[in-house]
Amino acid sequence: MTKLPEITKTFAPYGAEVRGVDFSKPSPEVTATLKTMLAQHHVLVSRGHPTPNDDDISNFFEGFGELSERTAEVQAHYRRLSKLVPEYLENGANKVGTRFMLSNVEEDGKKLGGLGNRELQWHNDQADLPRLKTISCLEAIDFEAGAGNTFYCDMYAALETMPADLRKQLDGIFGLHDSKRYKSNDGATHDEAPSAVHPVALAHPETGRKCLYVNESFTSGIKGMSAEQSAKLLEKLYAFAYRPEFIYEHQWETGDIVIWDNVGLQHMRNALDPTKRRTMRVFQGVSEALSMPGALAA
Repeated sequence: MTKLPEITKTFAPYGAEVRGVDFSKPSPEVTATLKTMLAQHHVLVSRGHPTPNDDDISNFFEGFGELSERTAEVQAHYRRLSKLVPEYLENGANKVGTRFMLSNVEEDGKKLGGLGNRELQWHNDQADLPRLKTISCLEAIDFEAGAGNTFYCDMYAALETMPADLRKQLDGIFGLHDSKRYKSNDGATHDEAPSAVHPVALAHPETGRKCLYVNESFTSGIKGMSAEQSAKLLEKLYAFAYRPEFIYEHQWETGDIVIWDNVGLQHMRNALDPTKRRTMRVFQGVSEALSMPGALAA
């Protein structure tokens, strides 16, 4: 009989610690259990498990859907990114694997990963691509206490509690997303930026639950609106959404694997303390084609 993961602790305002996840032994029962937990708690923190290797994590997430790493869009995206920031991919430029590293650590003059100590504004992973990345996953490989937490924002709750007059403005409109504002560690811009158009009130492709799908990092405007109109509406949406009651702050421990709903949740981090080591392993997660009719249903 398959031993199922169990929730051992819940966080405020959402999120849960899960024990008993063996990433080397995927099963339909474990997948179904975690999907239910994820829909309820949005963020799952796995502790007390062996460190999975690439094959383990790929096999594990295959039960959740198509792996992002295997889609043409994501492969092309990270080839472009590896040219911009060569140390971003653990496996080297132009080679996309299951994982890549984020780190502010250098050893023997070599950076262990990308992004360094820079601040990352609120975003959904890969919002600038046409396919939705539905599940994201991050592991703390080497995390020194105080090195920098990750913040999550519940965009389901933001949309569902929004004043009616503001919510009504979102019906049938689309956000324009690109990564042109992404900069490398030396300040160079990403000229070969991909782009995508997504409903501002977007329905999760599996659950159908709607969330607010615009973010500080990738959303460049609203389709059909002037730059000024777009900026005013986005400013109102961000002011309402990025509020403390919608935010969970994850305090990392080395070994943590955090899985989250990347459709309904955004995440960010502040600039890191350069004196504290922080190396994270990013698993590509799961992506899914957006069903436009479902997303636009009233």
